[in-house]
Amino acid sequence: MRTVKLLCEAGIIHGLHMAYAYDKVFGPTTTTCQVYDVAAQHVIYGAMEGLNGTIFAYGVTSSGKTHNMHGDQRSPGIIPLAVKDTFSIIQEVLD
Repeated sequence: MRTVKLLCEAGIIHGLHMAYAYDKVFGPTTTTCQVYDVAAQHVIYGAMEGLNGTIFAYGVTSSGKTHNMHGDQRSPGIIPLAVKDTFSIIQEVLD
């Protein structure tokens, strides 16, 4: 896990510096499928084994949260990829 320390004015609350921890930071050329494989797929597999899981998109307005979750015809988003994996797992269990 990496920690990013913000030392700007927005990162200071009552004189304390805040540190934010990230499991992974993705670059601008990362595809939605790559994000899904690293950050979401294990949540789906865990949920199918009975664990609770949440996939949460967070960011500023117009940063692409909805697009990344829904995707488009050329590049499916996190939700379609999760549904596909869910039904694949169900099919494997039935076979």
